[in-house]
Amino acid sequence: MLSLLLAALILTVGSPLLAAGVALAMLAFTALDIRELAHQLHESRAGLAALAATVALLHLLAAAAALRAAATPQAIRRPDRRLAARGAIRSGQARRSWYI
Repeated sequence: MLSLLLAALILTVGSPLLAAGVALAMLAFTALDIRELAHQLHESRAGLAALAATVALLHLLAAAAALRAAATPQAIRRPDRRLAARGAIRSGQARRSWYI
């Protein structure tokens, strides 16, 4: 649940620093999931081990996406191209909105 909240923060706030922090959190969650995987394998619970492996992979993918968002800030927030196409936003304003 915390992972989804952090993902929503990246999309709403749009800060590269926040995206880097989220990437670190996702990597920490991945490490905890791998630890849980090892524990479930030790307890001979294959089903829970498979679930832990799946969650670890999802956290790792989320970390990669957050790192990409941190490296390319324009990937986080994009201007509304529909408004620009209708003339509601002048082209200069549309370009500047990439860095808001």
